[in-house]
Amino acid sequence: MPNPTPHKHLPRRAAAAATAVATALLAAASAHAATNQAVAAGPGGGAHFAWVEQAAGYQTLQRSLGGDGALSGVQVLSWAYRHVLEQRIGADAAGNALVAWRSSGSGVMPGYIRRRSASGALGEIQRLSPADASLNSLRLAVEPDGDAIAVWQRTLDGRAVVQARRRAAEGTLGPVRTLSAPDTDAYDPEVAVTPTGAATVVWIRAGAEGSFPETRTVVADGRVSAVQALDEPVQALGDLRVTVSDAGAAVAAWARYGDGAPGHGQLVSRARGADGVLGPIQTISPDGEYTGFPDLAGNAAGRTVYVWNFRAPGASSTSIRGRVRRSDGALGPVFEVTAAPLSRGVAAIDPGGQVSVAWELHGDIKSVRLRRRTADGTLGPVRVLSDPSVPSTWPHLVVDGAGRSTVAWRTEAGRWQARSVTVGGTVSPLRQLSEAAQ
Repeated sequence: MPNPTPHKHLPRRAAAAATAVATALLAAASAHAATNQAVAAGPGGGAHFAWVEQAAGYQTLQRSLGGDGALSGVQVLSWAYRHVLEQRIGADAAGNALVAWRSSGSGVMPGYIRRRSASGALGEIQRLSPADASLNSLRLAVEPDGDAIAVWQRTLDGRAVVQARRRAAEGTLGPVRTLSAPDTDAYDPEVAVTPTGAATVVWIRAGAEGSFPETRTVVADGRVSAVQALDEPVQALGDLRVTVSDAGAAVAAWARYGDGAPGHGQLVSRARGADGVLGPIQTISPDGEYTGFPDLAGNAAGRTVYVWNFRAPGASSTSIRGRVRRSDGALGPVFEVTAAPLSRGVAAIDPGGQVSVAWELHGDIKSVRLRRRTADGTLGPVRVLSDPSVPSTWPHLVVDGAGRSTVAWRTEAGRWQARSVTVGGTVSPLRQLSEAAQ
């Protein structure tokens, strides 16, 4: 299966000086990113899934889950024999899904987007990228009314730049806009959008002085804010994430690596108000801890959850820890999600502030697990979602407005499966998403 670009960047000057641990993190991130599957919440407890499957070449497939638990048929979205390299999916409040992907062909890697209506009707395939442009790190954010924004990285005039393009709900594509400065390299964009169309875009800027995150807001009419730096340059930086509240307050998080302490990474975060005012940089993971594979999620009210892998000094395996940030910026205590050997965790947070974390547990048979933490800090039981007899990896997690968590994963045989868990803890039957093993 083709591998999408991992969420990790080392600046050119610092790459040779990166620690062995940072290099190992890069390799592990690539392996984890090889899943190439996506999930988005739908209305009424439903969900939308997209994945890459080898049919007539590697193609993007899509399937939807209704609130009543019924699965739609599998639909092929991309053209035959144009290998899909990565894709993203999003959905509006009416249950219409948008899938964006990039593919290889004719020497370039263009980006495309396609709409699937709530009734299953497929729209035309639209090209997002300019002619002859090859894309990396394609990302997508969809608003409740169906408007959307896609961002990506490409090479322009010898520089890596970040660009964005809007798509109206009725299908009209706006102009391509370059968001990063033309005289520096910019990598690994991420995007989050408010219900009114104010999109916060973040990316990693790399230069001779090191790497640091930058941000810019693109509003619905296409106007953009000034570029703002979120941190000072560091030797190596990665795993940049962003979330935004309905009011437009954004929270970004990233990991600093390669600061001279072997085996050490630190998760930090910074808020940016809807008015553009930056808050202070907050240290999320305690000083001196090994930190790897961080994730970030937020809800409409601006409550944010961070999760990361933690390894005690001298230990050979990692655990998952987490922390919650209130909308006023106050940080809660660090809590432990699980202490078992595992892969990276993925997080979500519902409107009521309940946190969900999914992960892949390593053992004799790899399994996918989920744990909840209530808004008051109470940890629920660990739930095994995958079949204990079937090796299962690479979980993907989404939570809907009612607090229902949906997790999708890939089995060792190459089939995609999913389960949902209600806010009350009811676990759905195991659902087979893909019809053929890969």
